[in-house]
Amino acid sequence: MHRVQAEIDAGHPAEELHRVDNLTWHFMQVEGMSFDEAVCKAAEIVVSGQVAACEATCVDVMALFNRLTQ
Repeated sequence: MHRVQAEIDAGHPAEELHRVDNLTWHFMQVEGMSFDEAVCKAAEIVVSGQVAACEATCVDVMALFNRLTQ
């Protein structure tokens, strides 16, 4: 989470990073993928401009993290 926020602070597109983060979490929690598999699949979806069917049910991982750490 801290790395994602650091990348956003450095100017990388927050929306894309949040999508990758949320999709990665979803693939790990719902589909049982390893982190490496999940992040690769999530990044491919975001970079290609696709919208994954599961995105409507994705947890906002950054919001969850912020809530838990504050």
